[in-house]
Amino acid sequence: MKRGLVVDDDPHVSALAARWLEAAGYEVHTAATFSAAKIRIDEPLDLLVVDIRLREFNGLQLAAHARATQPGIRIVVVSGWNDPVLMPGSSSTMSTRAGLPPSSGVMLPSVVISTPGLESGRH
Repeated sequence: MKRGLVVDDDPHVSALAARWLEAAGYEVHTAATFSAAKIRIDEPLDLLVVDIRLREFNGLQLAAHARATQPGIRIVVVSGWNDPVLMPGSSSTMSTRAGLPPSSGVMLPSVVISTPGLESGRH
C-alpha cells in the first residue's frame, strides 16, 4: 500500500485531503505542524501534501527536507491564501527559492496531482 502524509494546520483541510487519498488506496498520516511532520518525513512515504503556510516554518522547507531524504517522493504544495507568489507560472521560481531545482518534481502551486485512483473520480 502506498503511504502519504498530509500536513496542514487546518484540521478540516487535512481530514478532507486524507479522505481523498484513503479513497485512492493510500495509507495516510496527518500532521498539523512542521515539527510533527518532520518526525514522519523520515519514514518511507510515496506522497507528501503540504500547506505552504505552517506556523513555525513553511511547507517549502518541509518539501525540501522530504526531497533530500526521499528523492522519489511526490510532493504537492497547496495554499488557501491568495498569495501573488503562488500565481500560475511561479512554480519554477518557488522551487528555486525552496532550494529545489525546477525539475525536482515539486508541483507549485497545485491543488490536485496525478495520483493513481484520484483520476478515476473515486472519492
